[in-house]
Amino acid sequence: MFSADRPVLSLSEVAGAAELARPTARRLLLTLEELGYVAAADGGYRLTPKVLSLGMAYIGSLGLWDIARPHLEALVARTGSPRRWPSSTGPTSSTSPGSPCRS
Repeated sequence: MFSADRPVLSLSEVAGAAELARPTARRLLLTLEELGYVAAADGGYRLTPKVLSLGMAYIGSLGLWDIARPHLEALVARTGSPRRWPSSTGPTSSTSPGSPCRS
């Protein structure tokens, strides 16, 4: 599908990659264009930055932070190094060695 090497795909390329009939792919692309996820470009379609919102929603739904936090806190405890990672209080948060990790 779309990639750095192929940022613009034709209707036929999208239909083929998605294994859809061309009319179905066209209707989907027109809907995605209306929603702002793709834009017509150079005789085909390209993704727009709005697709990042889908990726971020997916990542947020995985609970990765909840999985990683205990491991990161254990690493801080073992090394005595201050932690620096995103927190709810700002873009990064830091604790001094020996301080409990906070979010």
